[in-house]
Parts: sequence; structure tokens; C-alpha cells
Amino acid sequence: MTLHNRHGSEPLAIEHASLYERGLASFRNAIFNGGQPAASGDDGRQSLAVSLAVVKAVSSGMTVHIGEEQ
Repeated sequence: MTLHNRHGSEPLAIEHASLYERGLASFRNAIFNGGQPAASGDDGRQSLAVSLAVVKAVSSGMTVHIGEEQ
């Protein structure tokens, strides 16, 4: 990647990392060293609720509110 600005251009080094691997490493670190993982169980539950609402909205063509009873 190259950064272009009023001073010219310069190459930028980009670190490529798997988000799955980073999340798993964060979780493992929290277990073995104490502390909190990057995402909590509540974060995961909310993410699942959004994903399920998207699937329902796409299949039904209707607006689906998060937290709506199935």
C-alpha cells in the first residue's frame, strides 16, 4: 500500500493477520493470564442476534427488530 499526500508518496507496511487467530489468542491470553477477552459472551450473543435478524429479514423481505420474539 502506498500513502499519497502533499509531501509525496511513501510505501506503508501492512501487517496481515487472521482475525480468527487474533481473537483466539486474546481469549487464550485472558484464560491463562487473567483479564478479559477482546469480546465478551454478551458481545457474541448480540452478534448472533443481529445475524439471525439479518437472515430472517432477507428471507421474509420484512424489517426485523433485534430482540423480536421468534
